[in-house]
Amino acid sequence: MDGLSAAANIIAVVQLATEVGKFCIRYAREVKNAPKDIERVKEQVDAISKLLIHTQRLLDGPYRSKLSASTDLESSLSSCKDQLDYLLRKLEVEFTQQPNGKGRRRDKLLRPFKISSHDLKWPFTKTEAEDIIRRLITAQELINRALQVDQINVVLSVEQKANLEKLPIANGAIFNSFEDEGEPECLPGTRTDLLRDLNTWITDPKEARVFWLCGMAGTGKSTISRTLARILSENGQLGASFFFKRGKANRGDASRFFSTLAMDLQSIIPQLGPYISETVEKDPNICQKSLSEQFRKLLFNPLNKIRRTDVPDPSKALVLVIDALDECEGDGIVKRIIEFLGQLAGVDLNMRIFATSRPEAPIKAGFEDLKRDHKDISLHNIQEPTIKDDISIFLRYEFEKIRETRKLGRNWPGDGTIVTLTDMTVPLFISAATLCRFIGDKRFSVHQRLENVLKFRNASFASKLDQTYRPIFDQILADIDKSEENELIRGFQEIVGTIILLESPLGLTSLSILLNIEEEQLQCRLDQFQSVINISEDPSTPIQIYHLSFRDYLLDRNKQTDWFRINSSQHHWSIGANCLRFLSKALKPDICNLIYPGTRIQDIDPTVRKKHITPEIAYSCQYWAYHLTHCMDESGLDEEKSQTLLKFLESHLLHWLETMIILGALDKALDAVNNLKSQNQGLSALLRDAIFFVNFHSGTVSEAPLQLYSSTLLFTPENSIIKRLFFQSLPAWVPRPPSWHGDWGYCAREICPIRHDLDNKLVISPDGNMLAFTGSGGICEMRNAISGEVSQCISIQELIHSDRRYVSILSVDFTEDSRYLVFVVDTGQVALWDLLTGRASLKIINLDADADAGHDPEFSNSLQKRIKTSESSQLANSAAFSSDSMFLAFGYDNGQVKMWARSNFESDFQPSRLQGFDVDSILADRRPWNFLLMKFEPNTKTLAAVLYSLWQPEPADSRPSTQEAVTIYILWDTKSGNIVNTHRYYNEKAPYATGGDNSNTVSRQEVSGGVPIAYEASAMGSCIWTITNLAYRRTPHEI
Repeated sequence: MDGLSAAANIIAVVQLATEVGKFCIRYAREVKNAPKDIERVKEQVDAISKLLIHTQRLLDGPYRSKLSASTDLESSLSSCKDQLDYLLRKLEVEFTQQPNGKGRRRDKLLRPFKISSHDLKWPFTKTEAEDIIRRLITAQELINRALQVDQINVVLSVEQKANLEKLPIANGAIFNSFEDEGEPECLPGTRTDLLRDLNTWITDPKEARVFWLCGMAGTGKSTISRTLARILSENGQLGASFFFKRGKANRGDASRFFSTLAMDLQSIIPQLGPYISETVEKDPNICQKSLSEQFRKLLFNPLNKIRRTDVPDPSKALVLVIDALDECEGDGIVKRIIEFLGQLAGVDLNMRIFATSRPEAPIKAGFEDLKRDHKDISLHNIQEPTIKDDISIFLRYEFEKIRETRKLGRNWPGDGTIVTLTDMTVPLFISAATLCRFIGDKRFSVHQRLENVLKFRNASFASKLDQTYRPIFDQILADIDKSEENELIRGFQEIVGTIILLESPLGLTSLSILLNIEEEQLQCRLDQFQSVINISEDPSTPIQIYHLSFRDYLLDRNKQTDWFRINSSQHHWSIGANCLRFLSKALKPDICNLIYPGTRIQDIDPTVRKKHITPEIAYSCQYWAYHLTHCMDESGLDEEKSQTLLKFLESHLLHWLETMIILGALDKALDAVNNLKSQNQGLSALLRDAIFFVNFHSGTVSEAPLQLYSSTLLFTPENSIIKRLFFQSLPAWVPRPPSWHGDWGYCAREICPIRHDLDNKLVISPDGNMLAFTGSGGICEMRNAISGEVSQCISIQELIHSDRRYVSILSVDFTEDSRYLVFVVDTGQVALWDLLTGRASLKIINLDADADAGHDPEFSNSLQKRIKTSESSQLANSAAFSSDSMFLAFGYDNGQVKMWARSNFESDFQPSRLQGFDVDSILADRRPWNFLLMKFEPNTKTLAAVLYSLWQPEPADSRPSTQEAVTIYILWDTKSGNIVNTHRYYNEKAPYATGGDNSNTVSRQEVSGGVPIAYEASAMGSCIWTITNLAYRRTPHEI
């Protein structure tokens, strides 16, 4: 039911109710035999009339379409109309039989004598009236219920919309976005064979679900993607799209890839909305999680919950278009994306995946590793005559536009010239497009430009890109005097070098401010490069290069002798220094003029924020550190750069932090400070102090940024560098309490796991950036060590495909490059979790302590099977994994230690010999043995184990029994398997009363051979151990 029919139905029913009400009034006035029934019927009719008037107001409101679309409301109105129709007919019939006016006057005269010429009667018996009232109440309830359901749906849709708006997307990444307005598509008559092949692939159900179009830079991949996306969109078959673009914020990496696809898909399939909304509601930080978790929760699971009939046209394939995979950062990430896309193609919704990229080895390997078939075509392998024809059509089309614009003769430039230019540009469409922009530049003579290009027809070039771009640079120098050449080169390096290295593009106005160049002067300098750089007439529109190949060409390290080559390290410093210079003038306390120190971040008007934090301020604040980290050497920033940064931070650190908080980028600020290194001790100390400062006060300043200048300084220790620098600027109205003497201490940040059962172990990655909490529940929680944010939550049971209710993690360690997290589980499985891609690989170890084999092939084929051990087997209760991933050791409750080794990262673990150690007869039957420690030293030359056993012997007489403990320390050489060192420690006997006070303890500390071991055993049998000065060196994190 549409809005008009709903409104019409309501008006009709209201009119009926009004008529019935009028009749009821007349009956009440002239009939005396049923006054209560008449009154009750009228009350119920009036109630329905009021409800319908309210309903009409709702339908006239902003959610009219959602409410009026309800079939429940339609049927309720119909039922109510039927009841009122029946009631009105019955009442009308009785009135049509009334006497005329003369008879009524006679009845009025006779009424005192209780005589009537015609008795008007209520046409319903009491039972019938009750039934009518009951049916009217039912109709009213049905309307009410329909409205409630619809209004709940409206509330849910508003809530869903609010949740989906929280999901960050990559602006400009989808097809037909404003940012890519004007990007070219295939001309009519070009790429006909390829487009026909693509149409066959889409329509033929027997075709592979994945299509990979690869080609060298400039062969027209993105143009084909846009053309295909337009065709699919017109046919209602474009499910979602993502156009990667290096150098564009959030389009050069995968951080918002799946969230953008999810939002694009739900606009086509609305039934996905509630599932995606639910995910965002449960996990607002889903886009900060691993790629696998984003893929599973935002795309894969929701798509598997909808039906095929929910797709707009189930008979047609729904296609996802993914362009320029090679422009996404991280080879491992791209390979993982390809794997996910393969899984997506397997969803039972007739979904196809179309992807393009350069023919790079990691991407090719990714498609070859897909578990399903895929189809691929290489643009650079298409027959040359076909490409020639397409480029010739393109050149004729472009030159016709130039001819019309410049009013040239009909025969210009001639068929022969077109043939020559075609031969010069084949097979790169970007060469043809650049050449046309160069020749058609309105500021120069078209004839002169064409002649300059044709001079290179027989020249030899290092590459097609060299042939494309070198004539442009040669022409630039040819048009100026030698005296101006150095100035032009310097200007080119400064301006174009900045444009190609900016992390996010800026408009002409912002760029001129950042470079401290007059806008008009900047425009004049850029005009010479309009054939390769897209400059809009709107000075706020971001300036961008036409094609990524231009950036690659300028940054080619093998051609650094050319005047136009860009040294990326030098220019990153130049951009970073410009950011710091500009911010030194632009930043100030209370940059948005909020005035009130308690103003909350959510209360800041977006228009106020945009007015005071301009694009150049926002860019400089967010990316100065990015540029500085790209010009550091292994030891960090050199002294000159360090002094420049130190001077800035000493004056503007708090101002910068305030701006970053208002921009919602406090975590980015913390990462920036943490990633910077310097040889300058003053700068290093200030950066360290800033980390403590932000971590300590983040809860306060993230809510109210102006507290940076008041409460945070009050509650910062006296020895803080930041306090010494900024305390004098504390407002006069703030009281000065007694100073907090001292330093920050050793606690940089207090981080606690979310789950209460993650209390078994904490492991810190070798690079110090990640924390891994594990617990008895088989869960591992990954956190960023700097920000404390949860990055991943890993279920070990899901990881190893175990059907056991409980899984025990024997060991968890990072590899030495911090790339992998290694779990050793009591099922005998070793899982390597790739922290970059979220992908796991598994190895199987036979944990039977009595077995000779370290690798059991029986269990390699099925990870679902459990390791079965004989009754005599002992339980493994400890494990260690070497930092180089080559060695693995287990400790058993009978005191045995077994080691496995492998030759490379991909091979299986094989048993490796370890010399056994003697256990005297007194200790032979003492078990279980617990392993206090098992660890490979960092260089993996030795394996150390500390094991102990604690027991209570049977008392020989009536005297209290004593508790006994023994600790054994062993050090093996991993290469030979021989014991290098061993120590054994027995405790002194101490009274132990069963069921006694928990404060009763047995304690002992021994020092033997420089190896002190101290322990304390409580009456409950639990032990607290402190072990120091073992034969291997422990890292500060482990201590």
